[in-house]
Amino acid sequence: MKIETASVRGFGQWHDREFDFATGLNAIYGPNGSGKTTLHQFIVAMLYGFPQKRGNRVNTYQAAEQDVYGGKIIFEHQGVRYELSRFGRTKSELKITNLVNQQELADPENFLAELLGPIDRETFEAVFSFNQTDLLAIFSLKPDEFAKRLRQLAMPGSDKWVQIANDLEQTAANEFGATKTAKRPMNQLLKQVDDAKQAMQKLITGQPLTASLLQERTDLQSRLEQLQSTAATVRADEHVTLANQHLLPVLQRLEIVEERLTKLPVMLDQQLVNEYDAVTAKIAVQTPNENDELPSAAAIGQASDVIAQLAINDREQKLLVQRQLDLQAERQHIMTQHGWQTVPVATTEQGASTVTTPVLSKVMWALAGLALVVAVVGLLGQQTLLAGIFMLVGLISVGVGFQSRNQAQTASSEQQPMTDNSDEGRLKQLDQSITENNARLQELMPKMSELREQLAWIGRDLSPESYQQKLANFQAEVTTRNQQRTQLAQLRGQQATLLAQLVVKDSTDLTIRRQADEQRRNLHHEQQTLTEQLGGADRNVLRETLGKTPQTSDVELNTAMNQVQQEIATIDVRLERLANDGQIQQAKQKLADLQAEASFELQNILVERLAAQWINATLSTTIGDRLPDMLRLSQQYFAFLTNNRYQQIDSHGKQLQVIDQNGQAIKVIELSKGTAEQLYVAMRLAFSQIVSANVNLPLLIDDAFVDFDAERYERMIDLLAGLSEDQQIIYFTIKAPKFDAKVIDLNTAR
Repeated sequence: MKIETASVRGFGQWHDREFDFATGLNAIYGPNGSGKTTLHQFIVAMLYGFPQKRGNRVNTYQAAEQDVYGGKIIFEHQGVRYELSRFGRTKSELKITNLVNQQELADPENFLAELLGPIDRETFEAVFSFNQTDLLAIFSLKPDEFAKRLRQLAMPGSDKWVQIANDLEQTAANEFGATKTAKRPMNQLLKQVDDAKQAMQKLITGQPLTASLLQERTDLQSRLEQLQSTAATVRADEHVTLANQHLLPVLQRLEIVEERLTKLPVMLDQQLVNEYDAVTAKIAVQTPNENDELPSAAAIGQASDVIAQLAINDREQKLLVQRQLDLQAERQHIMTQHGWQTVPVATTEQGASTVTTPVLSKVMWALAGLALVVAVVGLLGQQTLLAGIFMLVGLISVGVGFQSRNQAQTASSEQQPMTDNSDEGRLKQLDQSITENNARLQELMPKMSELREQLAWIGRDLSPESYQQKLANFQAEVTTRNQQRTQLAQLRGQQATLLAQLVVKDSTDLTIRRQADEQRRNLHHEQQTLTEQLGGADRNVLRETLGKTPQTSDVELNTAMNQVQQEIATIDVRLERLANDGQIQQAKQKLADLQAEASFELQNILVERLAAQWINATLSTTIGDRLPDMLRLSQQYFAFLTNNRYQQIDSHGKQLQVIDQNGQAIKVIELSKGTAEQLYVAMRLAFSQIVSANVNLPLLIDDAFVDFDAERYERMIDLLAGLSEDQQIIYFTIKAPKFDAKVIDLNTAR
């Protein structure tokens, strides 16, 4: 249920006033006397009806001159908006209208009863409404009464049953005192019974035979009581033995576990162990793969020099090849310009002649040109092996071509005359340069092969740039591995320091200690389980009981008791015959009357005390069923309110205690006033949240935190703000709100 609007026609000091509420946190702000409590009581009265009686202790909020008494509220329930109106104090009329369809409900009382469920007015004020008076009242209680009040929060209305139980107990105590000298009615009656017994006994013992029989009967009665006591002891021992028989292996195992625990070393510091594990994990990641062999610094330096020389030779080779091509092109240009098919030679004295160039010479020159072109393409594409092969083929072809040309020149020297001395001289220079280039190329080939062989561990048939890149990669890997080794050395130093702090020799010793710690934890858990199975049984008594052997059997004791009872019965018959005179008979009748009266009165006292015990036991059981859920939620709120200074609330029997951040248990009666208020509020709020799971009603708080200091007040408001997300909260306060809420200022409401 969420209240949207409260329209007061007449209630206390409020007349024709309308208040709008938000679905979350609302703050009703005003000084004392501004009407906060009146508005609070108006909301309660609209839900549960107006007060029917007047008196000094009942405030009906009805002024003498008031014409209209009552008002309306608009609320939302399960997505439907309703208007509820009540008018008239003594004969109030209730109306509820569904605002969705504007239909007035035929049976508003039954609808409201179903909506409120089991929450009557008393329960509502105990769960969903509290004020500063409730907080102040707890400090007028005695320490044990304060703890009891906290427990009773789990069962609203239980204080009345507690009062009934206390009244019954007090009535019984007034009738019967615990001491022999008490002057209460029941004590006096029992004294009269005792006096009557003594008077009758005196009459009976006045006869000689009677005295003898009475003495004999007394002896037999003592004997019977001894036998009964022995029998009771034997039966009790047998019962204990049977009941505890299953505990013997538990006890034996528990003693073995405890002995093993004393032999285990002290547990390791878990924080240091965690740090050691973290360092060990880093070592596993940082450890380089030593199986991957890397070159030494000297090898890298030497390889760098070789690569530099190879690069020089490679550049020279490329330049020579390019020059060879240029020379060949120039030679071919001169031949083509003059239309020469053969190389011209000087004319002899006998005449000039020409020699036709052989077919082989032409083929060789063509093959050389093609091979050199392919070689240049291979060098540009960094295919050095292929380039070297084709360059070698080209050079051989050039050599063969020159040889064929020279032969042709020799053969035709007498036939062809010299036609152009300058071009012929240039051809000779070109042929000479081509020959020299070819010689230099042939000289470079073995040197470069030797250099590449020295770099074979890096790769084969690579360009100088590729060799340099791979060498740089090796250098980077070496640098990285050296850094890893440095970091690894530092981590191992940290690892050794942690081992020293843990007082262990090495990782193997640490593993053994860890296993011992795990064994200790397992044994400690087993110890707790076995101890719980033993319950409260005394170990020494348990051993003695299990080791006892009864001296007398139950059958023998029963036989002896029957025999003594028969002898007592025989003496009673003889005494009855002797006691059949008038005076003794009157004494016996008086005793019987007094005993009957005493029995009746004792039964009444017993009924009163049993009723009180039953009420207390029932309340304890009911509260005990609800208390765990309430405590779990309470300790969350209490921890928040105290900024985690107190983190747990425990219930031991009928006592409550809190656990602080250091794990120390503190009784609630030892808490400061402010902390006790926070605990009380936490438990009130927790129970309201538990009940709200079934019946969600607004929470009304009337200036309950006026005495809180600034820090406690701020945390209290933060908690209410969080709770208001699921439950409407209307907070009446004298303090000006400085927090996020729907604020209604009563100073401006009039």
